[in-house]
Amino acid sequence: MSAKPYIEFFKKLGIPQIGVYNASEGYFGYQDVVNYDNENAQAPYQLVINHGIFFELVEFCGDNFDNGILKQNAKAIPLREVKQHQIDQKKRFALVMTNNS
Repeated sequence: MSAKPYIEFFKKLGIPQIGVYNASEGYFGYQDVVNYDNENAQAPYQLVINHGIFFELVEFCGDNFDNGILKQNAKAIPLREVKQHQIDQKKRFALVMTNNS
C-alpha cells in the first residue's frame, strides 16, 4: 500500500516516514531515504541481513540455468561473501532468499 496519499498529513504532524519491504517469509529490507516530492525519485532498499533471511546470488548463465530454470548443481554465492569490488554490473544475477524456518 502506498503511503503517498498520507505524506502531507504526516509532514504536518511532524511524523517521519520510512519505506519498508516485508513479506510473509520475513522482513527483507527498508528504504533509508523516502522522497515522495519527486515522482521519479527512487531510493535503494537496504537488505536486512540479520533477521533470519539468507540471501544468495546465482549468476544467470548456462552453468546455472537451463531455459530460465535453476539447475540443481547451480553455484550460489552467499551475499555475505560478496564484496562490492567483485560485482560486475554487466552480469545478471538471481537473488535466492531462504528463511530460517
